[in-house]
Amino acid sequence: MTEKVYFTVKETDVKDFKTYLYERENAETTISKYSTDLRCFLKFLGNSREVDKARLLAYKEWLIERYAVSSVNSMLAALNQFLEFCGYAQLKVK
Repeated sequence: MTEKVYFTVKETDVKDFKTYLYERENAETTISKYSTDLRCFLKFLGNSREVDKARLLAYKEWLIERYAVSSVNSMLAALNQFLEFCGYAQLKVK
């Protein structure tokens, strides 16, 4: 039986991720886009900042209902980068 993987997103995670993007010398437009996409995800989560695979898949479905495929892919790329940064690459969504 596999153990359920989850974590709680903290404000410091978001701030540290943005700093990480600057340190990697990502373009300002990329940093801005990733920040906007991450805020969208946090808004979806609401008060409960607990993240697991089921919640991520629900978010993907929510995006698909509202955005074009190219936008969904772009938003998921930002989220996957954040998950990897936080040490939860196994939660990445395709």
